[in-house]
Amino acid sequence: MSKTLLVAAVAMGGSIVPVVAVTAAPPQASVAQDQLEKDREFARKLRALKDRQHREWNELMDQQRAEVAALTDKTPDEQREVLKDHTEEKQEMKKRHQEELEDLKAEYQG
Repeated sequence: MSKTLLVAAVAMGGSIVPVVAVTAAPPQASVAQDQLEKDREFARKLRALKDRQHREWNELMDQQRAEVAALTDKTPDEQREVLKDHTEEKQEMKKRHQEELEDLKAEYQG
């Protein structure tokens, strides 16, 4: 601690502990502020990711509904094949979306 702070603390009739606490607070506040900004940035990126994924999912569902509506003139085997493809597309999209979410979490944590 510098002599100036010590003299100021003694002159004010206080103890050295409050002076030390005051000098230690700004770095802690800075760290807390940095963490808050990091948290807000993560929340913004997460919201954007979820919004994009939601739009992609809805577009896929709309496309698949249109394809199912056109199945009336297809044979049962052709219908099953289209529905199987739809299931695979949904699973692939879910997997990709989960990987994107994990990547974002890893970026936030590391």
